[in-house]
Amino acid sequence: MITDFLLNKIINNVDEAITHIALGTGLEPSSSDTKLTGEEIRKVADSYIDQNTVIKELYLDENEGNGIQFTNLGLFGEGATSEVDTGVLMSGGRMDLLKGSKQSMTISVEITIERA
Repeated sequence: MITDFLLNKIINNVDEAITHIALGTGLEPSSSDTKLTGEEIRKVADSYIDQNTVIKELYLDENEGNGIQFTNLGLFGEGATSEVDTGVLMSGGRMDLLKGSKQSMTISVEITIERA
């Protein structure tokens, strides 16, 4: 049994631990990876908590990431900055996105934490 207090503490700790989002052109990250292959863009993540879900977002304006076929995504913390290869990869996944010019977009990642 996990109390509401502990569940909320875990959610807040996850939110605080993940500070940056990166997009890349490499393979989907594995559980042993600490970096994102082919990393192209990294920014400070906007962050929200909706009940038991941590939401991290990355905004790309009309001039960012144009013409790049993004194939992976990573969430970073532990000393991460906006520089490539800083900090530690905390979570990641596969994506398939080609961003065109004159297009802005927000990429959202949701991490839901529940009792088993």
